[in-house]
Amino acid sequence: MLLSEAPLVDAVFLKRPNRFVSEVRLSSGEVVKAHMPNTGRMGELLTAGARLRLAYSPSPKRKTAYTVLAVFYHDVWVCTYAALANTLAFDYIQNKHHFDLLRREKIYADSRFDLYAESGDNKYLWEIKSVNLVVSHERQNIALFPDAPTSRGLKHIKGLIQAAKVGYHTAVLFVVLRCDAEAVMINGITDPDLAGVIDEAMDAGVAMGVIRCRVDENTINVEKTLPFKGVFTG
Repeated sequence: MLLSEAPLVDAVFLKRPNRFVSEVRLSSGEVVKAHMPNTGRMGELLTAGARLRLAYSPSPKRKTAYTVLAVFYHDVWVCTYAALANTLAFDYIQNKHHFDLLRREKIYADSRFDLYAESGDNKYLWEIKSVNLVVSHERQNIALFPDAPTSRGLKHIKGLIQAAKVGYHTAVLFVVLRCDAEAVMINGITDPDLAGVIDEAMDAGVAMGVIRCRVDENTINVEKTLPFKGVFTG
């Protein structure tokens, strides 16, 4: 699928004044602000001079006409548009399974989950997590989630545990938005609270799935599944 239906343009990263805005230099030399559609830190990716791909979508309702979609890092394009993970996950699950019902978003208890499905009397809940941080660990490239503490993520895991206890089929699906990872782990260094509930979640029946994407200057597509390897502690 395309990174965006909007025209794509090249730029380089300059700085990130806040988590929603980046300053970039277009190939024309003009310096503009661009929306950053990812609240993760991405400190290792967004370094001065890094190559970017932007969507150009001018509108009087937008504060900026540009959105950062991908960054080129160590010869690999990494998608920074976190919301694409939900679309990729929906299409992947739809193509792999034949549910009576599959739709986006389901409110259960006090949480809103990303995907919901029904098959006969069986009910399914998924929470989708985008991943773009990769580190080298024990001779493997490991994708880590999250790269910043996530109280929202912790709430969702606890919600899936409760749903599993009353009969829902529940899962977290990690969508790795780059092609160089070999496995996914929970980042116990960055978010020990989240790491602390993973074993409880898996014991309760919450499945941990991983799909990896290949990204280039214009497209992003799911290419394979990866193993989930528990908690990373360094």
